[in-house]
Amino acid sequence: MAVRSTLFKFAVVGVLNTLLTLAVIFALKLAFHMADAPANLLGYAVGLINGYSLNRRWTFAHRGRMTQSLPAFLLVQAVAYGVNLLVVLAAIAAGLNDYAAHVVGVLPYALISYLGSRHFAFASPSSGDRA
Repeated sequence: MAVRSTLFKFAVVGVLNTLLTLAVIFALKLAFHMADAPANLLGYAVGLINGYSLNRRWTFAHRGRMTQSLPAFLLVQAVAYGVNLLVVLAAIAAGLNDYAAHVVGVLPYALISYLGSRHFAFASPSSGDRA
């Protein structure tokens, strides 16, 4: 039951973050004619701040130290982002519309982000690690 609950909450946060992230990316591309890679980076940076806060408190109800969970979360997100960017750029190089490529890139990002957050960044701390 706990997996189903965290997966549902993660999905809700993920939908909010995806909408926020894609809105930032698309706005930067449309309004400022920003290239794909920097628009993608800034969009995911905005979502990162929102995602850490919501996932730590609501999704995983993590009570461990922020000094431990934040670096772990950032590492997970860096890996997820790296894979995302590779997928986006590969999809564009393969001829996919650049906006659609950003949407496709969300999928591996979400999978890596959930698994890494659940099993690494926000894993239940031992009783000695509680803040």
